[in-house]
Amino acid sequence: MDRKPMKSENRQRHKYASVRLSDTENELLDNLASGVGLSRAGFIRQQIFGHEGARTQRQPKSSDKAMASLSGQLGKIGGNLTQLNNLIKTANIHGLDKGLTDALLAEMQQIKEPISDMRASWLEAIGKGY
Repeated sequence: MDRKPMKSENRQRHKYASVRLSDTENELLDNLASGVGLSRAGFIRQQIFGHEGARTQRQPKSSDKAMASLSGQLGKIGGNLTQLNNLIKTANIHGLDKGLTDALLAEMQQIKEPISDMRASWLEAIGKGY
């Protein structure tokens, strides 16, 4: 049974090798490959041939994914606080009492400082501190 031709005429890998794995073996392969940041195929090539291959894409570790997610969430919080701060600053134009806007801005400042400290600690922890 012939396979359909590949989209790329330059593709070097066009042969398949399949192996049956138990659930435990499959999970172990996934864990070992992700532990070194490789795809399953790249990990297998590395184990057999001593290298993962020139075009193998490194996979992000699960901890890297978690850090990226946390970084994104911190960014959203910061953006929301900035929008809220801007709304409060313009609220007295729309008739909100100046004493109330000043109190809200003071509260925002109290929220902003620990989040700013958390962000600085986070950047230092991931090696991007200034």
